Amino acid sequence: MPEEYQYTNTPAFRKFKASKAFEDSKVRKLVVRVEQYRDLFIELRQHMDDPVQHFTLPALEKTNNIEKTVDTAVDTTRKWICIKEPLDFEKLKELLEEKGVFVFLTGKYKGWSYIEQAFRGLTITHSTTPVIIINNSDSKKAQSFTLMHELGHLIRGDTSIDGKSTTDADIEKWCDLFSGKMLMPAHSEFWQRLVSNDLADIKRLAQQFKVSPYACLVRLRQLQKIDQQTYSELEAKLDDEYKKLKEKQKNRSGGAQRDRVKEVRTQFGTPFINTVLTAWHSQEITLHKATKLLDLKRPQQFLDLGVS
Repeated sequence: MPEEYQYTNTPAFRKFKASKAFEDSKVRKLVVRVEQYRDLFIELRQHMDDPVQHFTLPALEKTNNIEKTVDTAVDTTRKWICIKEPLDFEKLKELLEEKGVFVFLTGKYKGWSYIEQAFRGLTITHSTTPVIIINNSDSKKAQSFTLMHELGHLIRGDTSIDGKSTTDADIEKWCDLFSGKMLMPAHSEFWQRLVSNDLADIKRLAQQFKVSPYACLVRLRQLQKIDQQTYSELEAKLDDEYKKLKEKQKNRSGGAQRDRVKEVRTQFGTPFINTVLTAWHSQEITLHKATKLLDLKRPQQFLDLGVS
């Protein structure tokens, strides 16, 4: 295997069940490509005399009490990125980008970044411009949980997760708990609006928190608002609904026409797109180079990126 695809430390993952994501050559290629984009982002900023600042995380209290550590981390992090109310994925992504995180989404269509059912999210820790990769095949509400889970890895400074040791399992549990508390605080008044354990009510509650029904179900169990039997029954129903939805999508023909410009905006994020646009305006790169850089076919598509 070429040296660029070899890693002494596997980036931190949030994986699908039974996934062996990093053994997949497509995933390794994706990671290398995104790392190259990160390097280019930093290089372009330096050439334009606007260097990327050192990434500074909030200081976290170190204790042996996992629950207390997570609570402290959540309180500190919510203040750090200014979360005062439930936010959707796009807003959460924007807040992290403002803090200097390069959030990259995989492609929904066949291509170099198309990854399906390999991983939900992935974190690569750097002192400057850390990277979070989100699998765009998930729903946006599911991506919110993944984004916060990966943020958990980032603020912990995790650099290697292989999914085998007890320690790794504890880290994943910590990050799941962190994500649940970030998105669905125990003190939220929304919990009082749950009038029953009916799946329809739980879905309505999930909409208010802007999370997936499954994430809301897990949080309800964490808060002991439902027992294990109820949780298992509702999880089975959600799993059945998901399988039927995937089958329906599989059998569906046609679909909406692709908007490549919108795809690129979603995939690379505002800071990266703006840096490339500025570099082109400053004649640091040519129009042809900028177009190819973002995997676009026509220069007009690149120019359209600058139109909001």
